[in-house]
Amino acid sequence: MLSRFPALLALVAFNTCAMDVRVAGNQLILSGHINGDEIARMRDVLPVNKQIDTVILEDSPGGDSWTAMRLAERFQELRFKTAVSGYCMSACVIVFLGGVERMFADGKEGRRTYIAIHTPTYGSDDSQRYRKGEPILQGQGILFNWMGQRIKDLALLERGLSNMNPAGLLYLFDPTRSKLKDGITVFQCHGHEKRRVTDCEPIAGKDALQAGFITSTAILQVK
Repeated sequence: MLSRFPALLALVAFNTCAMDVRVAGNQLILSGHINGDEIARMRDVLPVNKQIDTVILEDSPGGDSWTAMRLAERFQELRFKTAVSGYCMSACVIVFLGGVERMFADGKEGRRTYIAIHTPTYGSDDSQRYRKGEPILQGQGILFNWMGQRIKDLALLERGLSNMNPAGLLYLFDPTRSKLKDGITVFQCHGHEKRRVTDCEPIAGKDALQAGFITSTAILQVK
């Protein structure tokens, strides 16, 4: 039923809680907001957990993009796999793209498992986060170049990064377990939609695998 799909207002909520870091066997599970101290925390966690080869990103609204890029580059150097359980938005998607293999994971319903990208933001309120002008355009260029080296569909990436509305996000759902509307799993929200992702513009013929955000439709099991 549509009433159980994610609400747009919840997805753009600003979260300042620190990211939770835990280890389960070969999995490093990261959840919550990326607040900037994660690189230092990885210096503590990774050397004493050499069995880790997979990073699970679980229910993260994003956070600091610079930190996300450094984490992604470190995970890429270590040849880690990455997987998303639940939602992974904004800067979380940057971390996800650091995986040499990328997929969705279990732990949450398929229709609640997705990634979402948007234009760069600044500050903690709508008046500052989405101001137009040179800083935004520079940020778009940096993210487009960085992310574009790791995915296939550059036109879809540009579409997701160029929407200047505070509530405008591009959603890519798990294509294996989510068929939200006429089999479509990619939606562009422009910001005027009232509540649900399925009220947004459906993008036919696209999915997370085709676009290159994931490299496999296999579902990883979270430990």
